[in-house]
Amino acid sequence: MKFLYFGDKHERRIAPENRMDDYAQTIKAKTEEIISIGREHKIQAFLQPGDFFDSPNPGNEFVSEVASMWNGGNANDLLSKYRSGQLQPNEVLKAMNDHTPIIGVAGNHELFGNNINTIDKTAIGLLNKWGLMQFATKEKPYYFY
Repeated sequence: MKFLYFGDKHERRIAPENRMDDYAQTIKAKTEEIISIGREHKIQAFLQPGDFFDSPNPGNEFVSEVASMWNGGNANDLLSKYRSGQLQPNEVLKAMNDHTPIIGVAGNHELFGNNINTIDKTAIGLLNKWGLMQFATKEKPYYFY
């Protein structure tokens, strides 16, 4: 089995204070490179050790943009349908059928007050509900076949 490990992306809409480059374009290019390397090497999953986002709630539109990059571009439409009640979380998962799974961990930047019990109220928790990112735990392991 092949996995690609990447971490601490700290996805955010606003560039850090001292960045001189086009931050959004640089981060997008890095994400595209990670996805491209994964496809080139036919990996079974991406492994993400935390801090995928830089905050617990970077905004739904931004979360949708990031998710669209990882699932082939249909996250904006899925988000609209999910928010309007047209789709349930399990239906969103089925719709995201053409992506390599991301097995992840919630980082301290993604939780409110460093409290793991807030995960369902966070952007990373939403990606988990959508099925774009899976959290593997002792109670809920992730199996590859």
